[in-house]
Amino acid sequence: MRAPLSSGGSCYRHSIVLLFLGIGIVNPFPSIRPETLPGLPVASPSSESCTAHAPVTNECVEAGLRRRRDALRAEAAFQANTPATHLALAEILNQQGDPNGAIEEYRAAIQLDPDLASAFQGMGAVYLDRHDWKQAEHVLERAVQLDSQNSQIEHWLGRALLAQQKFGEAQHALQSATKLNPYDAEVFSDLGLTYMAQGQSTKALTALQQAIRLQPDYSEAHSRLELTDTFKYNQDQLILETNKILQLLFRRE
Repeated sequence: MRAPLSSGGSCYRHSIVLLFLGIGIVNPFPSIRPETLPGLPVASPSSESCTAHAPVTNECVEAGLRRRRDALRAEAAFQANTPATHLALAEILNQQGDPNGAIEEYRAAIQLDPDLASAFQGMGAVYLDRHDWKQAEHVLERAVQLDSQNSQIEHWLGRALLAQQKFGEAQHALQSATKLNPYDAEVFSDLGLTYMAQGQSTKALTALQQAIRLQPDYSEAHSRLELTDTFKYNQDQLILETNKILQLLFRRE
């Protein structure tokens, strides 16, 4: 799965991170100590560490990430308890490979500003990367409510729904994404995949052909188009072959 799922990564992420880099944060980025958030499990500190003499486990990796995120939160640049500060810290933690820390910070931002669409969008991206499709669906639906003109959110929501084989809902989200941004080849390709999963070969061919018109070298769209064309008169076989694609595309790692 690419960039939370492929396509272009969020511009708002880059701009926020660059803003803080520009004001002189160079060493281990540090912390804002948000209050404990409802529903967020708080892991107990672990003395275990990943060393040459100790096994690498999820617990010791998380302990190391916790130490690094606490150091990051201690930095002067992250002391302000504001939505923007928590959002910036969440983006940095996510880029450093600390999804749990990123989610904590997104939640802290949302606690201060429940209508912060970018925090819900960022959290949705983390859940997508973790293949936690149900949680991704939940937060991205809220993001859509708050920012109904954002094609990327609709696309990501469509992917979360497609992963759960909620094909009708996924189709609706992806159609909305194509209307908001009719120049995104990946959205049309995913819309085509949604039609394929429902055995709707004619609509699938139209969507996939549009994806290729927008991006002629899009190999994934070409392979989906070829498969659809092969089984366009055999709906059951098309659905069967598409399910194989979905299993590979959205398998949990």
